[in-house]
Amino acid sequence: MTDKLPPRWAWATLADLGLEVRGQVVPQPGTNYDLYSVPAFPTRRPERIDGSAIKSGKRQVEPGDVLLCKINPRINRVWIVDESEGRTQLASTEYLVFRPRERAMGPFIQQFLSSPSFRRWIELSVEGATGSHTRAKSGPILNQRVPLAPLGEQKRIVAAIEEHFSGLDAAEDSIRTVGIKISDVAIAAIQQMFSNDWPTRRIGEIARVGSGATPKRSEPRYWSGGTIPWITSGATNLRKISSAGEFITEDALAETSVKLWPRGTVLVAMYGEGKTRGKAAISQIPATCNQACAAIDYDRELVDGQYLLAYLNSQYEMSRELASGGVQPNLSLGLVKRMEIPLPSLRVQQHVARRAEEILEKSEWVSATCAAARKRSEALRRSILEAAFAGRLVPQDPDDEPASALLERIAASRSANPDRRRART
Repeated sequence: MTDKLPPRWAWATLADLGLEVRGQVVPQPGTNYDLYSVPAFPTRRPERIDGSAIKSGKRQVEPGDVLLCKINPRINRVWIVDESEGRTQLASTEYLVFRPRERAMGPFIQQFLSSPSFRRWIELSVEGATGSHTRAKSGPILNQRVPLAPLGEQKRIVAAIEEHFSGLDAAEDSIRTVGIKISDVAIAAIQQMFSNDWPTRRIGEIARVGSGATPKRSEPRYWSGGTIPWITSGATNLRKISSAGEFITEDALAETSVKLWPRGTVLVAMYGEGKTRGKAAISQIPATCNQACAAIDYDRELVDGQYLLAYLNSQYEMSRELASGGVQPNLSLGLVKRMEIPLPSLRVQQHVARRAEEILEKSEWVSATCAAARKRSEALRRSILEAAFAGRLVPQDPDDEPASALLERIAASRSANPDRRRART
């Protein structure tokens, strides 16, 4: 952002425009509060909660306060506090609570704190792994400069941003819906290709099923200079595995329980992060795998690998339901071996595999198009904010009170009413 500003604008610091609320209160059992907390951020709504469920002191906030998240991974996410219907409102200590000296400036400041220029500054400047509470390497956050528009123009800027963003929100919701539906439609279409009239066999009857291992990381002989591909369960999200992220040595293959599986082996994730568990992929290279994968080395005279892959992925939700366990449900080799698959002739299997591949390729093309559209939407949001704080989003009005007069009025009010920061309780 350059130092040149549009007519009637002025530079100010956040400290010129408001103050940081520091004091904390101890919530009282039996009292309902509106709590702004970092985990609740995506909802953009406070959580109504009883004081007995709040385990530590919080900062009391008021309508119009601007909340700036100070910790990763949501650093620089911004809220503005709404009316509370009479309830006391609190914010977790992960937020910097900024109170504008003129409440009407709150929405403009909120949008500035969401802007690309401020976001770049705070992400590059905060101290520590989780972010500073009120400071950055270059000084207190409240020392950051703000390009201040006249108050009338501030209102027009905020209204224009909200109008643009509302349209983008609607478009992104539609894109998200399409992305979800196209995947569901593709899976449903593939599931219909498998006939109930075909004979079935258990996987354990038509394949050698095993898992892998992780050679000791502390043993350099097992990893250093390795050339044998070693695959983890995360790779099953790719559907087709043509390379590995890590490699082990011949010593690891000879001295540990890791196994080398032939090209065409189908791998099923028995456990893994998020939606990984139950995913299947086919290895297009000879490879080893870790213990989170079930490797299915099927009889090539009975089973087409791409057909087996298509069937397993069409049964993804059922496979996840089969998993058992405590906090993290897992599949097991026994469960994989007992899975039944319809087994028509190889010719029919190959036909089904080709059709399934065509459907998935089209689905993936649509998904990629949706992802590109979301990126363009995010880029457009950034460009809107950049234009807003460069004075290019809405026209200037010569009848607006200049920002310098607004600053003078704030300074006079500040002199007459010195800051009294809240004491900690």
